[in-house]
Amino acid sequence: MIKKLYLILISFFIIESAYSKEIRSRFGFFIDVPSDYTALQDQNIDDLLKDFDGSELNKEYTNDVLAGMTKTEMNIEYYFPNKAMDPAINNMYMMVMNGNIKEYFAYDLKEICSEMKSIFSKMYNKPNLKQYNCKTKAKEINRNLNLYMEHDGPFKNQFFYIYYFQTKGGLTAAALGCERKNCNKIKRDLISIINSISE
Repeated sequence: MIKKLYLILISFFIIESAYSKEIRSRFGFFIDVPSDYTALQDQNIDDLLKDFDGSELNKEYTNDVLAGMTKTEMNIEYYFPNKAMDPAINNMYMMVMNGNIKEYFAYDLKEICSEMKSIFSKMYNKPNLKQYNCKTKAKEINRNLNLYMEHDGPFKNQFFYIYYFQTKGGLTAAALGCERKNCNKIKRDLISIINSISE
C-alpha cells in the first residue's frame, strides 16, 4: 500500500515537473515557465551558453546582443525552447521598463498602432512590414489594461506578437517571435507565463 502511494506521488511529481517550473524573474515576481524552455537570466548566461554548446543556438549572436550591457541595464529575460525549433527565430522574452500602461490609453488606438508599426518597421529595416492586429484589452491574458500587437518579425517567415501590461515593476512587455508552424504553441506558452505572474 505504501509503495503504491509512493508511486502515485512520484508520478504526480513527474507530471507536474514536466509541465512547468516556477522561477523568480529578474523583475522580482515569480512566473511558471514551461519545462521545455530555458530561461536566459543575467545570473545564468554563462551556464546557459555551456548547455547549448554544439546546438543551434547562435552563441556569437547572443554575445553580440549582450555585449556592453550591465546587469542593471539588462531588464530583459529570454525564454528559449528546448525542442527542435530554431531558437534564433522561435523564442519569447519579457522586459520591464519605466512607465505605466495608462499612458498608452491617453492616445487614440489607431495612432498607437501606426506609431508602433513605424518603430518596428525601422528597427527591423522592413519598410513594408505588415501589422496584422493591434488592439486593447486582449481577453486571453488576466491583465485588464493591456495592448496587443501582431506583425511581421525581423526574419523571413517570422511573426512577432507582443503584449504590453502593468506589473509592480513598471510597464511590462511580453513578446514572442516564431515561425508560422510554431506560433500557436509558443503563443499559448507565452499567455501561460503572463497569466502565471505572481507579485
